[in-house]
Amino acid sequence: MEGASSRLTKDLYDAVLRQDWETMKKLISETKNVSKILEPISIHQDNIIHLAVHSKKVEPLQQILNIVDSDDEQRHCVTSKLNAYGNTVLHEAAICRNYEAVKLLVEKNKELLDMKNESGETPLFRAAAYGNTKIVKYLISRQGQRVLSFKHKVQLKGIHRSNKDGGSILRAAIQGKHFGTALELLKLDEELAGLDDKNGHLELLAKIPSVFKSRHQMGIWKWLFYHCLPAVRGHDDSIEKIKEEDEDSDIEIGLQRNRPAGSDQEKEVENGRSGLVYKGMNIIRLSVAKKLWKEKRDYELATKVAKILIKHDKSFNQNYMKSVNEDRLPDETKEPGKYPLFTAVINGNVELVKLILEEYPQAHEQINHEKQNILHVAAMYREKEIFDLVKSKEVPMVRLARQTDENGNTVLHSVADTEHYNGGSHSGPAYQLLEELEWFKRVEDIMPSYYTMLPNNNNMTAREVLEEKHKSQLQEAQQWIKETSQSCSTVAVLVSTLVFAAAFTVPGGNGNNGRPIFINSPLFLFFTISDIISLSFSLTAVVMFLAILTSPLDLDNFLDEVPRKLTLGFALLFMSVATTMLAFASTIFLVIRLDERPRWTTTLICCASFFPVGVLALTHFPLFASFIKPLKYFYKLFIDWMARRRDRNLVARFLRFPQSKDKVDT
Repeated sequence: MEGASSRLTKDLYDAVLRQDWETMKKLISETKNVSKILEPISIHQDNIIHLAVHSKKVEPLQQILNIVDSDDEQRHCVTSKLNAYGNTVLHEAAICRNYEAVKLLVEKNKELLDMKNESGETPLFRAAAYGNTKIVKYLISRQGQRVLSFKHKVQLKGIHRSNKDGGSILRAAIQGKHFGTALELLKLDEELAGLDDKNGHLELLAKIPSVFKSRHQMGIWKWLFYHCLPAVRGHDDSIEKIKEEDEDSDIEIGLQRNRPAGSDQEKEVENGRSGLVYKGMNIIRLSVAKKLWKEKRDYELATKVAKILIKHDKSFNQNYMKSVNEDRLPDETKEPGKYPLFTAVINGNVELVKLILEEYPQAHEQINHEKQNILHVAAMYREKEIFDLVKSKEVPMVRLARQTDENGNTVLHSVADTEHYNGGSHSGPAYQLLEELEWFKRVEDIMPSYYTMLPNNNNMTAREVLEEKHKSQLQEAQQWIKETSQSCSTVAVLVSTLVFAAAFTVPGGNGNNGRPIFINSPLFLFFTISDIISLSFSLTAVVMFLAILTSPLDLDNFLDEVPRKLTLGFALLFMSVATTMLAFASTIFLVIRLDERPRWTTTLICCASFFPVGVLALTHFPLFASFIKPLKYFYKLFIDWMARRRDRNLVARFLRFPQSKDKVDT
C-alpha cells in the first residue's frame, strides 16, 4: 500500500513538472482517497492542490474539489492545507495569476481570504507583490475586505495592509515595479500612501531611477518610436485592464494605427508574396515595441504613483530653521531612511527630484541628518543635472551656497571629497581627473568668495581637500598621460617617415626627362596634396605630444593645458592617418588603371584603404570625444573673459553674436 502511494506521488509530481495537466486530472480522477490528495508531493510540502493551480486553468483544481465537494469539513481541510512557507492554495493561485482558480477557491472557502503565511501575508498581499492587478481587485471586492477608517474613509482591512516585518502592501507592489497594481491600491485605499512603512514608500520609489529614465537614454530613432507607441489608456480603465495578456493587443493596435490602410505590404501578405519576410519583420518590430511600450507604461504609471505619494508625504512641510534658543536643527535625529529627496538625488532620479520640488518648493532648503542640503548631496554624488536644476533657482541658492554641514564642510568641500566618487562617466585616469576638476570649478563659480577659503572642522580648505583626496588619481593620470603621449608620438613619427619617403617615390616612376609619368593626372595631384597634408599633420602631432611630455603635469594643468594639447594631438594624428590612406588609395588607382577594371574593384580598394582608418576611429573616438567635450566648457570661460573686456561690440563681431543695443558713442 505504501509503495502504491509513493508511486502515485511520483506520477503526480512528474505530471506537474511536464505540465501534463491531462495526466494529472486522470490520476486525480482515479484517486478517491482524500488523505492522498492532502499528502505532500514536494520537498516544500506542497500537495497536489497547491500545484494544480499552476496550470493557469481551473479544471484541475475543480476536479480535485469535486472529490470533497459533498463534505464541507473535508473541503475546508483540503483548501486550508499549508505548505512549508505557510501558503494556502489561494496564496499559490494569487501568485501564479490563476484568476478563475482564485474565484473558485473564494466561493468554496471564504476563510482563505484572511489566512496569513509565515511572512504574515494574506493572499491579497501576495497578489499585489506579484503585480496581479485583476486578482487584487477581485479579492478587495469581496465582502468584509474593506472597512471605514476613523476619518470615515474606506480603506483595506488591517490584516491586508502590512506583513509581520512592517512592510506595507503598497511597498510590496512598488518593490516589484508593479506600478499599475500600486496605483490601483492607492485608488481603492488612498491612506496607504501615508501608512507608516518601515522605510517609506517614496524612499523606495526614489531608489528606482531606471523607471524614470526610460525617455532619455535612447537614440533619435528609438525616441521617435517611443512616442509613436500607444500611451496608457486613461486612469481608471488602464489600471483595470493592465495585465500581461493585454500587452500584445495594445501594441498591435498602436502599430495598426501607424500603418496605412491597404498598404502594399498587407497586399503582398494576402497574395502570399513576401509572407515570411513580412512576418519576420513584424516579429522583430513587435519585440522592440513590447520592450519600449513596457518602459513607457512603467514611466507613466510610476509618475502617477510618485505624484500621489509626494502629496501625502508630510516631511516636506517641516520647518528646518534653527531655533533661537537651540543649537540644533529640529530634524537632526531624523532617521537616514526618511529623506526621499536626498535618496532621489543620490540615485540620480532626476524626474522624481523635479516632481518633489514642483510640489514642495520649500524642499530646496531641506537638510538631512548630517546637516547637508541638496547642493551638498548633488555635488558629492556628481549629479550634474540636479545640481544645475537647483542652481537655476536664484532665491534658495543664496542660502544653499553658504550652508555648511555638521563637519563644517561647504558645498565646495563636498565636491572636493572622493568618498562617494564612483569613477565618473569617462574611462581613463586623465579623463576622470579632468571631470573632477571641472566639477570643482563648477561649484567654485557659485560660491561666495569668503566660503571658498573657509576651513572645515579639520582646518582644511576645499582646495586642500581636493589636493589631498586626488593625490593618487593625479599620479595615475600623470603616468597614463605620459604613456599615451609616448605611444602616440611613436605612431606619428612612423607616419611622418612613411609619407616623407612616399614623396620621393612617386607612383608610376619618372620619365626620361625626370618628370613624373602621371603628373598630368588629377589623381597624382590628389596624391601630392594628401601626402603633404599627412606629413604636416604627423609632424605637428609629434610636436604636440612632445610638448605634453615636457609640460609640468600639475593638478591645475589637467584642467586646461594638458587636455587641450592632447585633444589637438589626437586630432592631428587621426587626420594624418586618414590622409595617408587617401594618398595610398590614389596611388593604387593610378597604378592599376581603374578605367580598365570592373566597378567592384574600386569599391574593394576603397574599403581596404579605409579599414585601418575606421579601426582607429572606432578605438580612439571615445577617447577623443571625451577630450572634445570639455572644450565647450573652456569656450564658455573664454566667452566670459572676453565679455569682461571693454570693447563689447568688437567681441560681439568676433564671435558673430548680435550687436548689443547699448552702443557707446564714439
